[in-house]
Amino acid sequence: RDLGYRTRRNDPEVIFRLARLSFDRDDAESMTLPDGTVPANVQVYFESLAEMDPMTQMPPSIVMAARNSFLLRGLGTHFGLELRVATSWRHLAEWAVSRAELAAGRTPAPTA
Repeated sequence: RDLGYRTRRNDPEVIFRLARLSFDRDDAESMTLPDGTVPANVQVYFESLAEMDPMTQMPPSIVMAARNSFLLRGLGTHFGLELRVATSWRHLAEWAVSRAELAAGRTPAPTA
């Protein structure tokens, strides 16, 4: 929610799944629905999440990062790779969060 994702009921599980889908991975394990079914593809998974709790807001500031994540994973799939983009981008994300906290006058949280 801190990123600005909003759903009709703000279900934390659905928001987590949307963020993971947007920025990390879309393998069978990560797309398994709570009832145990695995949708045929990302589009069907996204539609299933919308049935559970429809997204009402995705901040414009993160749309391009999510799009690039999808594009890179799609390219990886073409070459037979399963990419986890969030793992690759983690150090950049931590740097950006620290920078934003400093700009807001807060002490940045320690990074792992």
